[in-house]
Amino acid sequence: MKILIYGAGVLGSLYTAKLSEFGYDVSILARGQRLKDINTHGIVLNNILSKEKTTTEVKTVESLKPDDFYDLVIVIMRKNQVESILPILANNKNTPTILFLGNNAKGAKEYIEALGPDRVLLGFPGAGGYFEDHEIRCLFSKKNKITIGEPSCELTPRIKELKSVFEKAKLKVDINENVDAWLKTHVAFVIPLVCALYKCDTDIYLLAENKDALKLFIHGFKEALVALNKLNIPILPNRMRKIGKIPEWLLLFLMKKRFKTELAKIAIEGHARVARDEMSYLGKELKELIDSSGRSTPHLDKLFSYLL
Repeated sequence: MKILIYGAGVLGSLYTAKLSEFGYDVSILARGQRLKDINTHGIVLNNILSKEKTTTEVKTVESLKPDDFYDLVIVIMRKNQVESILPILANNKNTPTILFLGNNAKGAKEYIEALGPDRVLLGFPGAGGYFEDHEIRCLFSKKNKITIGEPSCELTPRIKELKSVFEKAKLKVDINENVDAWLKTHVAFVIPLVCALYKCDTDIYLLAENKDALKLFIHGFKEALVALNKLNIPILPNRMRKIGKIPEWLLLFLMKKRFKTELAKIAIEGHARVARDEMSYLGKELKELIDSSGRSTPHLDKLFSYLL
């Protein structure tokens, strides 16, 4: 199995290391300082959860050429950066499967138009972290799951084969038969949360103590769920639907408790700080989706203002 990881950020680096350690022929596409760091130091993972530090030597490439051959390309980039590489992926005809791992409220249409329906898979990575110089402080455990699926909602042989590829490398995988709905629900949760966080100066501890901001987030998220229902988009996974039914007082208690943790500061606040460009882009995608439902969303509208 010959694999290219397109994107040398935290998650691209992490999954390159994990798949390489198993023995797959994996290359990571990197440029600039990140390319120099990987070639000099390897991929250095410092796991916050397990306290384990590993260094993995990996292959690097600086581009995907039209005549390059890979069995699988995994794109792990911010959503606002993906559009620019679609022509590069389209010009390479030798790779049968391209898996886009990341946030997506717009669906697979633009990917399919560029690459064809038989090459595109969608998914979401199950880890997090941040850079500390050339090292990656990562949040990764055996409980983390990668979610994958077919845009067509079919349970195909290739999606089963891809699950096997990851699981042989001891990476847990969940096949979701409606991964498009899963991704839209995820963005419908993340964007209201991040907007409330920006309202609190991107400080998760301040958000935990700000009852008004927490209420705004809860109401905005519930408005988004109603809009998704109106559009006949299933709320997935099931726990998201359950969150929408929890009484407000209990949600306030649970959110306050969860957000006042070091893990929340790293996983939520950390990404919100460095990826504001992606959050703004996803906010526009979500707003376009929600507006198409025709539903009134006053709380979401107020939350969107904090993305500006």
